[in-house]
Amino acid sequence: MKLFIYKLFFKSKMIRYYMFYPDGRMKIGYAIPEDNQFHHEGGRYDLGDRDGFISKGILTYVYQYDRIDPINPLDLNKSIYPAKYYDTAINANVIKEVFNATSGETIPKTLLITLGAIVITGVLVWYMIDMQLQEIRTILEPISNIGGGQ
Repeated sequence: MKLFIYKLFFKSKMIRYYMFYPDGRMKIGYAIPEDNQFHHEGGRYDLGDRDGFISKGILTYVYQYDRIDPINPLDLNKSIYPAKYYDTAINANVIKEVFNATSGETIPKTLLITLGAIVITGVLVWYMIDMQLQEIRTILEPISNIGGGQ
């Protein structure tokens, strides 16, 4: 109810702020600033002279939780890459990673590990079968001697 009253009667004095946290969360808050500052969760944040923008008739600011100065999303001079070059850089990086993953060095290592595992498994199976056959021979030998095989 308090927010509704602020929006209705104090819209010209009120600000909206987007607060971005290090863990990826974002909260939207409203405040009436005092001395060009406002409070949020125990911290005091400054309002920039030209860092705000109007959204739905309310002066709006964007903040990072650990910075007291607002971020100006309209300031394009701070951007490192233009958007058209950013996609090109991402695609080039993906292609480079695909070529590195399928290079000639990694495939023989994988093949050798797989063949080694198959050989070790085969030797173990042969050993277990040979042990079982020896037990069967020791059981059958007295039986064959009973029949007069001497």
